[in-house]
Amino acid sequence: MKNTESLFWKELKEKTKKHNILYTRIENIASSGTPDLLFCHKDCGLGTIELKIAKNSKRINLNPYQIAFNKMHFLNNSNSFILVKDIRNKHMTHEQGILKLYEGSKAEILMRKGIDDCRSLYSGSSFDDLVKCLLVQSCIKKSAC
Repeated sequence: MKNTESLFWKELKEKTKKHNILYTRIENIASSGTPDLLFCHKDCGLGTIELKIAKNSKRINLNPYQIAFNKMHFLNNSNSFILVKDIRNKHMTHEQGILKLYEGSKAEILMRKGIDDCRSLYSGSSFDDLVKCLLVQSCIKKSAC
């Protein structure tokens, strides 16, 4: 994770404490496709989150391994997500960025076309609303198993 992604991780962890989500930051140099975070919620199970920052471009930098991981895990009914903080507006600080949550299956579209051309599950600035969306999506998948 780059520096701004590290800040994003710290912000996510801090602003979602009250939702009782257990996060584990994964720093795995052995497998380049492994997402940044593993999350666990007592009602909705386990899932992964790939954190990304959109600074200069609408396209997200994902390597082929990250795309494959997200796609395969999503297609196998796993909770796989990509969370983007959009700070492309030059007058926007890191804290003012727009949060956008995508299904892991959208990884290739996000890399090729960008965040503006891909439907998000959530788009807004509220971490509380983001978590509600994340948990609803995770619980839907859990009940489908």
